[in-house]
Amino acid sequence: MIKQLPKHEDEWAYEYQRIIPEVMKDVYTQFVNEQIEQLRSMVENNLPWEVSEQERPSFLINEAQKLMPDNPERAANLFIQLGSCPRLWALQKHILKEKYGITWYTPAELNPEIIYD
Repeated sequence: MIKQLPKHEDEWAYEYQRIIPEVMKDVYTQFVNEQIEQLRSMVENNLPWEVSEQERPSFLINEAQKLMPDNPERAANLFIQLGSCPRLWALQKHILKEKYGITWYTPAELNPEIIYD
């Protein structure tokens, strides 16, 4: 069945606003799953730096897994750091295109003269 397109711009705006929470939930979920996979490959006793208990890979994985079902954004915040924006934007761009057929341009694509973290 072909979905009828909204007739007015405000209908489009409503549709975009409606899907944003779902898109971001998917973005954060994928991001956290990627981070967990990276952490699982680390050997805790041979880390090249000294870490507190809250920074240990096993602690971060357990905390993220507890938060994921109800609050993937909080789980993602355990891992978001300088340099995370491009990965989060890439996930968002991919999900919008694949799931909703929306072509979205990242801030870096729209402003190539600006360097983002």
